[in-house]
Amino acid sequence: GQYTVTAEFWVEPDSTVTHIVPVTNHGFGMEGELMRVIRLSGKWSPGLLKGKPIRSRLRQSVIFQVLDE
Repeated sequence: GQYTVTAEFWVEPDSTVTHIVPVTNHGFGMEGELMRVIRLSGKWSPGLLKGKPIRSRLRQSVIFQVLDE
């Protein structure tokens, strides 16, 4: 089937990602994989307030397609 998996995390003013937590709970390791990918994805663009970077909370979703073999 198809599963939409979501995680929330913070992007700090220095563009690093912190506090990654799953929002969904489908299991099968999908939430863990999404968190791993976000953790390894490098720097993200933080939010801006009056042109200055600020801490921002983001929510990222990914669709997993699980095929029967």
